[in-house]
Amino acid sequence: NSVGGFYINYDIQGVNTNNQNRRVTGYFTSNNTIAFKKFTAELRGVYRSPFASGIFKMNSFINVAAGLSKPVFKNKATLKLNLSDLFDTQIFENTVIDFQQVNGVFTNKPETRFVNLVLTWKFGNKNVKAVKVRKTGIESEKGRMGVE
Repeated sequence: NSVGGFYINYDIQGVNTNNQNRRVTGYFTSNNTIAFKKFTAELRGVYRSPFASGIFKMNSFINVAAGLSKPVFKNKATLKLNLSDLFDTQIFENTVIDFQQVNGVFTNKPETRFVNLVLTWKFGNKNVKAVKVRKTGIESEKGRMGVE
């Protein structure tokens, strides 16, 4: 099972009078799920191309995440192991574009690499009987009136 998407945008938010901060940008994402006999694997990727935002030029970034899940305790629970930002590459670098004689570069590296272990338990009775379809007097009236 694979799901993906992308968008492309021509960003005209540049506030400089010479419009030097216009650019075509793209954002691509892909989510893939592979079901094996006893477990499921997931792989997700995101890429954002360089883009403009006001007086800033933003650099591109990539983020890859992976996960495994397995039913446990006779399918009463699911155990999931996830790792976000596998390659530790989600770094935001912004450059100010000659705005009122100011130039600058700002780098932000938030903590984006995490390992999660999650246990989900299903409560309740799996053998609950289906609800009976009950008939009321309204069915005969619908039939008489020709309404379904």
